[in-house]
Amino acid sequence: MARQEIDVGTRPSGVGGDTPRSAMIKINAMTDELYKGDALAKASGWGANLPIPMKATESADGLPVVNGLFMFGDGGVSLPFPYVYIIQMLSGAGGYVRQVAYSLVDNMTWERQFRQGAAAGKAWTQVVKAGDFGYGGAVKLLTTSADDVQATGEYYGNNIPGPNGPNSYGFLSHKYLSAQYATQEWVNPDTTNTLFRRVNANGSWTDWARVYTAANALTDPSTGTGLMNKTVVSGWAVSKYANGQICIQGVGAVTAVLPPNQSTLVTVSMPVAILPGTGRVFVNAQPQNTYDHYGALNCYVNGAAAVDIVIRNGPGSQAFQPAVTVWGYWK
Repeated sequence: MARQEIDVGTRPSGVGGDTPRSAMIKINAMTDELYKGDALAKASGWGANLPIPMKATESADGLPVVNGLFMFGDGGVSLPFPYVYIIQMLSGAGGYVRQVAYSLVDNMTWERQFRQGAAAGKAWTQVVKAGDFGYGGAVKLLTTSADDVQATGEYYGNNIPGPNGPNSYGFLSHKYLSAQYATQEWVNPDTTNTLFRRVNANGSWTDWARVYTAANALTDPSTGTGLMNKTVVSGWAVSKYANGQICIQGVGAVTAVLPPNQSTLVTVSMPVAILPGTGRVFVNAQPQNTYDHYGALNCYVNGAAAVDIVIRNGPGSQAFQPAVTVWGYWK
C-alpha cells in the first residue's frame, strides 16, 4: 500500500490534525506491511541467516516461484553440481526465471535462464572466471593421467601417475568435445622446445606424435628431437636425417704425384663414421695438371670411416685431389 501520512495539524496545538487513535491506525497498518514483507523475504531465503533448505529428492526445475536463495546441501535433481546454493530471480508472473548456482565446495559458478514452467532439460552453463581451466591465471596442476582429463583447459603435469604425456613433466593443452572426441598438445618446459600432439578418435587415444617447427626441425636427429641437420666437421659437410641416412661431402688431401698410365689406390679418411656396409660413394678425381686421364675407375667405403678410390692416370705424371660424396646410414 502507499505510505499513509500522519496529519500533525496546525502549530502549536496541532488543531485539525489526526487524533491519536487515527494516527496509531496508520502506524499499525504500515508496520504490519513491513513485518509481512520481512517475513516473506525470510521465507524466500532473503534477510535470514540461512537459505531455504532443499531435499535430495527435490529439483532445481521446481523451486517455489519466488525470488529467493536456496541450498541443496545433500544433492538434488537438475543441478550442475551436487552441493550448491541457488539464487533465483523472476521477471514477473509468467515471465523469465534466472538461476545462478554456487558450489558449496569449490569456487565454481553456473547459470541458466528459462521461461516459467519450461525449466526441464535446460542446461546449466559454467561461468568462467580468471584462473578457471588455467585461463587468465596459473595453469591447473594435473593430478591424474592425461588420459582421464575431460575439462577443456591448460594444465601442468609433474611426475603424475599412470599414462599421461610423452614425458614425465610438461604443459598440457586439452580440448574436449565428448568421451569420443578430444585433442591434446604437450610441451616440454625445457630448451628442446618440443611439442607433441595426439587425438581421441572414437574413444581411443592415438600415440603421441612429435610436432616439428622451424625451431626444432633442423636439430641433430641423433638427439631424438630433430628431423635433419647439417654441420661442418674438419671441413667436411655432414648432413644427418631422422630416417637414419647421412650424407658426407668433402675434399681429400692432394695425393702424391701418381705415375702415368697406371692405376693407383688412394684412401681418403672421413671425419665421421657410417654403419659398415651402407655406404654409396661418388668421386670426382680432380686432376691437378691435365684432364688427360681416365679418372676414378672404382670407389667404395672401406670399413666405416674411409673411402678407397682407384685412380688411373693419363700419359703424364700428376697429383689428384678427390672430391668425395658418401651416402650411408648413421643408425
